[in-house]
Amino acid sequence: MNRIILEKDFKKLRDKILEKFLSIKEEFFLSTTNKISLDKEKEELFLKEIFDLGRVIGLEILKEKDKELSLKEILDEIYKLNISCFKGDLKIDNNFIKIERTNCPYTSANYFICLYWREFIDGFIMGIGNKERYSRHASIKYGLNNFCTDIIYYNNDQKYRWSNLPEDVLNFIKLQNKKYSVKNIQIEGVGFNERTLFYKIKDNSSISSFRKGFIIESFAKEFKKRFPKFNSCEISPRSVIEGDF
Repeated sequence: MNRIILEKDFKKLRDKILEKFLSIKEEFFLSTTNKISLDKEKEELFLKEIFDLGRVIGLEILKEKDKELSLKEILDEIYKLNISCFKGDLKIDNNFIKIERTNCPYTSANYFICLYWREFIDGFIMGIGNKERYSRHASIKYGLNNFCTDIIYYNNDQKYRWSNLPEDVLNFIKLQNKKYSVKNIQIEGVGFNERTLFYKIKDNSSISSFRKGFIIESFAKEFKKRFPKFNSCEISPRSVIEGDF
């Protein structure tokens, strides 16, 4: 697939996925004020296909270039795809690229647009980059933030993967840890991207996986009660086989 064909078919490939899952084309998807939603299973499949499309296109460009690209060269390739999410205030560092914008170029009120472009860009960076990765720290429609922030960074420097925890979320974790301290368990806030808290459980008591699952469920319930518009995601590392014997 040469570059001319790639650019010509880029939108057609996206339209094909949108028609498959939502029976609409991209022009309507990006501008409609009608609510767009899918059930959880179909949403995951839809976003996976968008991610995979981005990755295939990234791999095709990498194959064409026949060399490892720098962060700046990857950004240049994204610009050629004309994705409005990558238009804004730009900061380029040796270790990361940050793009921030204070308004959304799309008229649709659907948060699905954020997920759509986020997954495509994530797949694209995964395909075109060797060591580079992508993270969205904030978004206006999905994250309910006042701005959007996208980061491209090197995979070995995970500090760029997350944004800082909001002060009220940090205080909530501190209060929860007072409760869990009697069980020798601590909640560690790792980062906060869009409207999701990512956290780990630091277990100093060798509790069973069943008990740990109960703590995760309990924490998630309390977190949602305190922050109804936010989500939480536990990302503690797990062994290959984890169970109670």
